[in-house]
Amino acid sequence: MVDLSKRVQAYLSKKSELGAVYNNLIKSAESLQNKIEKIHTEQDDVINSLQAIKDVLPLLCAASMGDCISMCNIALQSIFLKPYTLIFVENNSKFILRTPDGDSDLVDGNGGGVNVVISFIFNLFLIIRTKARRIMLLDECFTQLGDGDLPRFIEFVRGLCGSLNLDILLVTHDSRITTDMVDGEYFIIDGKSEKVK
Repeated sequence: MVDLSKRVQAYLSKKSELGAVYNNLIKSAESLQNKIEKIHTEQDDVINSLQAIKDVLPLLCAASMGDCISMCNIALQSIFLKPYTLIFVENNSKFILRTPDGDSDLVDGNGGGVNVVISFIFNLFLIIRTKARRIMLLDECFTQLGDGDLPRFIEFVRGLCGSLNLDILLVTHDSRITTDMVDGEYFIIDGKSEKVK
């Protein structure tokens, strides 16, 4: 009887240990799934950014292309505080980003934040050029900007909104975007909107 009691106790102890290991594995799997979903979202943002650049290219003539690139360069330099320069190479229809570290093709990757800024400017330029209503509806577009760059980007965008009579509706879960960065703020709670600011 004593032997059976010890065996049952050992079994229960092992079962408890395996349960804890299983729960930890489930938590790790959920964490990995969240990370994978975030990577997919960032991947989609980069693809959308590059598509926006491709969409606007046929609408730009040489003079307006220069204006758009100038606006991009002002944005890049004021947001990232580095001497970034966007260049369009006509003979192969490519955009190159010139940095202190050298030149790189936008398609090859320069960090998501750079592409976010450039695609925002190209989208804005497209709205201005086509004389469309000056409103942009953006969903989780700025998540790839670094913590230090995001406030400067928001300040830059707010300046553009004021000077160009532009409205932006931004949907985000990014806790770095705070109430003082926006003109109006709503939370969606249980399917209902609640005005905060």
